[in-house]
Amino acid sequence: MNRRNKKLGIGLAFLLLLIALGTIPYFRSDTADVRVPSSDSTAPGHAVETSVPDSGPRDSQAGQNIAIVDAPDLSKLLAKYDYSVEEKAESLQRLFELSESGFPEPTPQSDHLTERWNRGEFDLISALADDRLAKDPNDIVGLLLSWELAGLRLEVDLYFDYCKRILGKLDSVNGEHFDPLKPTLVGQIATPIPGLRNLSRDELAKLQAANHAMIEEGELPRRELSVSIYLNALELGGFFDIN
Repeated sequence: MNRRNKKLGIGLAFLLLLIALGTIPYFRSDTADVRVPSSDSTAPGHAVETSVPDSGPRDSQAGQNIAIVDAPDLSKLLAKYDYSVEEKAESLQRLFELSESGFPEPTPQSDHLTERWNRGEFDLISALADDRLAKDPNDIVGLLLSWELAGLRLEVDLYFDYCKRILGKLDSVNGEHFDPLKPTLVGQIATPIPGLRNLSRDELAKLQAANHAMIEEGELPRRELSVSIYLNALELGGFFDIN
């Protein structure tokens, strides 16, 4: 098992423990609040915890908290995927197994993308995603790559847009390799990341400015490609082929 898969495997093992303890709301059946995703500077492709806001006062000094976002369309899309706790746990277990051993079939195209990502070739990844989406605005591979990039770059509006577009596309993306992973992908969109919970839009703007400066200097932080296994599954299902 390579270093990337070892790190991912450790993280997934920890998530499985949290599920067993009922800690993560998405993986519990008794949660009633709505989770609305946002990007995070340390975890692309993940989300911010939030709930339907009450009528109480908000912090007007620092600006509206980005965790309280009016995204009813996104909430409705998340509600469509009413997986059972067992389905979610089985899906995460499958992802955990794949992070250790990978698929038995070769996945050269998606592996090549992961290698490019790990080398920090984000402009190339972005160009490839843009090209795919220009040919098909609903291309799931292009959407996943663009989603990761939006999170990496702290492009919050784009991040929300790609969340909705991915959720809107999932029903028509089916295959024996990808279907078992769907609940975990939906969970990845809905899972809380505490880092931005209390971050105001003013504070986000400062982070974005610092992030933009790093991009200009070619020093964008290196992060694991969180959708790499989904991409492997999509390649095996023939979704990398595009006219």
